[in-house]
Amino acid sequence: MLRAHSGIEKGKYQFALKRLNEAENYTKPTPQLMAEIAYLRGVCYAGLARPAEAKAMFKYVVDHFPDTEYAYKAREQLTGEVTK
Repeated sequence: MLRAHSGIEKGKYQFALKRLNEAENYTKPTPQLMAEIAYLRGVCYAGLARPAEAKAMFKYVVDHFPDTEYAYKAREQLTGEVTK
């Protein structure tokens, strides 16, 4: 997950998506970790100018993990400029 965060910070979204896939497949993720992975995928898609996929990821987080900090962040993305 640290490498995914680092990739996102550097704008290397394809790299970050690969690291997120690795993290998801490494072990059975907890609901909190799944929420984080899905949210970060949305961030990557937004960074790659793929707004429909970003919006779908953010909506997934809100719908499936509504009581997490990532759902709060995803709601902000859904109402912000990133996915428009």
